[in-house]
Amino acid sequence: MTDSKVLVAIVVLLVLCSTAQASKRFEDWFWYDNTFNNIIRYNCSTEYNNYINHHDSRWWAGWPTYEEPKGERTYWKYLHPILICLLDTTDDLNKAEMASAGVLLGLMPTILAYAGSNLTETALLSLRRPVFACLLAIGSPAVPPLRSFTHEDVPKMLTRRKSGMTVNLATPSWGVKTRALVVGIELVLVLAAIGNVFYASYELGVKTVISWSGDVSYHPLMWSCLTGGVHIWGSMVLRQDVVEIHASRDNIGQKMRVWVKNEFTPCAAQDTPTVLKYRPDTFRFLFVSWWAAIFTLGHYIYGTVIFSSMLFISVPAATKILVRFLSSTLCCRIIVTYELSGMRYVSQKFREDTASELQESAVGK
Repeated sequence: MTDSKVLVAIVVLLVLCSTAQASKRFEDWFWYDNTFNNIIRYNCSTEYNNYINHHDSRWWAGWPTYEEPKGERTYWKYLHPILICLLDTTDDLNKAEMASAGVLLGLMPTILAYAGSNLTETALLSLRRPVFACLLAIGSPAVPPLRSFTHEDVPKMLTRRKSGMTVNLATPSWGVKTRALVVGIELVLVLAAIGNVFYASYELGVKTVISWSGDVSYHPLMWSCLTGGVHIWGSMVLRQDVVEIHASRDNIGQKMRVWVKNEFTPCAAQDTPTVLKYRPDTFRFLFVSWWAAIFTLGHYIYGTVIFSSMLFISVPAATKILVRFLSSTLCCRIIVTYELSGMRYVSQKFREDTASELQESAVGK
């Protein structure tokens, strides 16, 4: 429920930003110089003025299969002429560069999916810090597609790794000030990553045009925000698959206090270990997990279609956009790795202490 409220707030921000985008298009470009501004000034001024003033030139009247635009398509009758004019006036070399930039951007969801965390990792972190996990998912916008009816061994993810990362990254003996400092640094980094992703998406919506949906400017922002929805669904799938052995059975007020405490405490410094066991398989789990695979694949395809179809962007600008998205993804990936390492440390320490106590009691008998 908390994750849903965060996502709703972000979607509201998305709508407000997309509304502001419409009046700023065709002013700035992801290009080397003022090529497109000059084209508009000297070759496409009439079409641009019609677009700005919402004057219908009725270019579509001669199309027998084209009905008069109504409702959401009304905007297209002002936009289509200026796009056609820009593309007709642009030379072939610049068109080839736009195509190359589209290839690079089209590969971006794949690159980010390989560099970022998967759905199971962020869902596992949400057991301890649900809001923070949702923010990390949004800051790392690409989600690796899941295979249908193939599930990770989640309890095994909380066992010690051979690399020693669990020991080096987790430090449960920190004081209150140190914990607050770590949480503060994490929040600053995550919010910076989200801000970077949102602003880059906003710029793509303003400075480029999607060939198959030129009248809609918020597709990149929508793609970035949808990661949060996919993450919430993944968290629900995980809760249908496993159950915490040491889950709190207190009343709602006490649960809220525990939740707030965990949300602002690094996983390595939390008192309660995360010990999981599988629930019995049900048709409900199979249903929601199958849809999780569909959602991740749909999000991946949606991003690929959006970014590969962008016009009026150069290869250097596309490379910079890729680096900006990748930097946010890697930042969130490092934080997820650190937090899961803390969960693994506390859980493994609990197992070792329990095994030691059992061994001592057996020796005593």
